[in-house]
Amino acid sequence: MSTPKLLNPLTLAHQALTSNHNPRHGLLRRAANSSISPGAQPDEPLFDKDCVEFVLPPELAESYGKPHCLGGLLDAESLWVQPLCVREIGSTEWYPDSRAEPLYLESDQIVKVMDTYPSQRPIPSLGGGIGYGAEAVDCWELQEEVSSECAIPFEDTGMGFHQKGWS
Repeated sequence: MSTPKLLNPLTLAHQALTSNHNPRHGLLRRAANSSISPGAQPDEPLFDKDCVEFVLPPELAESYGKPHCLGGLLDAESLWVQPLCVREIGSTEWYPDSRAEPLYLESDQIVKVMDTYPSQRPIPSLGGGIGYGAEAVDCWELQEEVSSECAIPFEDTGMGFHQKGWS
């Protein structure tokens, strides 16, 4: 009986970061050109919290000014998506747009799965800083440019935004 070979943790970490099979981040999980032609099914399965570029319904496209928008998948099976927005001009961090209701999509509305690092940001409170049980809001840090057809909604959160219960 042979003894199992012990692997160096740094080697394992390097392999995970350079492998195309690491499911943790978009860049490593998805090919760089993961465009999905309208009406086609994605090559890879969609996951909850994926950030997708999708075709807006006509009534919303008019108010957004462009035909596409980014959204965070709340439920990948039913394609329930929350439209996203930026909170600082020029930022690569996208947040759930508190002004927009979640939408159910058809699979042919998904244009592309975006390359992002999903994360969370703490919600500031009057009582102090980050601690155990601190509330947080989901965010997606884009690792690629949005297409020219994609709307970039801006939500001005301003001072006291989170203290008022808006998130």
